[in-house]
Formats: sequence, C-alpha cells, structure tokens
Amino acid sequence: MKRQALCLLARNHLAQGDPEAAIPGLERCVALAEQSGPDYERARALAVLAEAQASCGSADDACEDTLAEAIRLFKKMGAGHDL
Repeated sequence: MKRQALCLLARNHLAQGDPEAAIPGLERCVALAEQSGPDYERARALAVLAEAQASCGSADDACEDTLAEAIRLFKKMGAGHDL
C-alpha cells in the first residue's frame, strides 16, 4: 500500500509539472516494487520515472536505461499494450 501511495503522489507531482519532486518518490516506488516482486508495478514505476527524468531535461543514458528496463519487463509479461 505504501508503494501505491508513493507512486500516486509522485505521479501527481509529475502531472502538476514538477518532475523534480516526482523523481525521489518514483525511485522509492521502484525500489519497493523490486523488494516485493510485482514486475508489472515495477515496470509502471520505471516508465513514469523515465518520463520524469526526460521532463527534467535528463534525457541521457540513465533515462534511456530506465525506459529500456520498463520495456523489457512489459515485454517479458506480454503486456505490450502498456508500452
């Protein structure tokens, strides 16, 4: 539940145009998803994190790596519609 709340809050920051405030929450959300195991939630958090990184002008290797990991997880689960 904590993971979901963090993700929701971070997505709210992103929607309000404050990606810098969203990034720490999204990074924590990814870490929590890694601990508890749901690949789908991790992939969703990674995709939003990549969006936040790109919105901050961080469209660099880290952003591309984040997005690539999200895509890999979605494909692994057969969740191509989420791409």
